[in-house]
Amino acid sequence: MPNNEEQSYLESLVRAEFERCHPDDTFEHLKRRAAFSKEDKGLLRDWMAIAKARAAAQRAKPSPVDPAIEAGEPAATRRHHGTGGRAT
Repeated sequence: MPNNEEQSYLESLVRAEFERCHPDDTFEHLKRRAAFSKEDKGLLRDWMAIAKARAAAQRAKPSPVDPAIEAGEPAATRRHHGTGGRAT
């Protein structure tokens, strides 16, 4: 089970879309109902699976990288922006 911070992040990835698809409902109400309703538990599980897939896709995206790193330049010789050209 994810920790509270991870759980909140995952929920944030699907909350607005859930509420658009279910205009008379909220994600918080779904979470409460899931504690005692088999159908709502399944619905919540499905939405959280979507959230986990989205989180995995975001983690898999390459982040902006320093061109020197992409070129394979050794760390000791890299020049970093904002340091006046000095290696840090």
